[in-house]
Amino acid sequence: VESAEVATALAAGDVARIGNPDVSIPDSSVWLGVVKANEENGDRVQTSASVASSPVVLAMVRPAAEQAGWPDQQLTWGELLANYSASPVKVGIADPTRSAATMLTFGGIRAALGTGEDATVQLVGAVRLLAQRVSGTTEEVLGKLPQSLAELTQPTLGRVSAFPFSEQGVWRYNQTDPAVPLAAIYPGDGSPLLDYPFTTLAGDGITADQARDNRDAAGKLLEGMLGDSGRLALSAQGFRTEDGTAGAGLEPSSGVLAAKPAELPPPDPQAI
Repeated sequence: VESAEVATALAAGDVARIGNPDVSIPDSSVWLGVVKANEENGDRVQTSASVASSPVVLAMVRPAAEQAGWPDQQLTWGELLANYSASPVKVGIADPTRSAATMLTFGGIRAALGTGEDATVQLVGAVRLLAQRVSGTTEEVLGKLPQSLAELTQPTLGRVSAFPFSEQGVWRYNQTDPAVPLAAIYPGDGSPLLDYPFTTLAGDGITADQARDNRDAAGKLLEGMLGDSGRLALSAQGFRTEDGTAGAGLEPSSGVLAAKPAELPPPDPQAI
């Protein structure tokens, strides 16, 4: 179940809609903020640890990324925005209320631009530019990527050439051997981080003994995920460890870079 849907159900107290789970691992802690903002149901979630991480990147079709100097050159958020209107690369986004990558990208742009009236004007301009190609979900954005090299030069098709995504998502997409692979652009001034918090939930309709057993089982699951075999399993799927260390599979041939990118601090909940 998508993280946004889980957060919405938890905030509304409608856990039956998501199967009344004992544990949730959303892609970002920002969703926990959505739940905790609801005074009535905010205490349903208890976070114990991050089990993995993945930087938010600008996923760009690889031919365009290489033309811009990838992998040796990484643009800043400001450079990306300054060149947006003149660039043939068309940036799309998933709905920021349903995509942590989009939400954190706007937070990253805000952090890069700074504060003050001029920064606010620039932020509004950036959002208006990026919002010209909005899809409901990340999967819909992926469906708008060019499916052949010939489509890269056919603007009338309405294809998207770049969008905010997770590094792990770029890795995963490229494992399907697409005709037009993606490359991860790591903005030089820093990337927000998806942190995959291991979150225990207060289940509905269970006894105190069942709740205790669930907590014990959740603790064993967390221990396994943070152990050597758990870390290897997550690394094999393109995730970094919680401190940002990359596994062997994060390499340019998969469209990503192993070096730990500069990390932007989590955005303030009010900013979100």
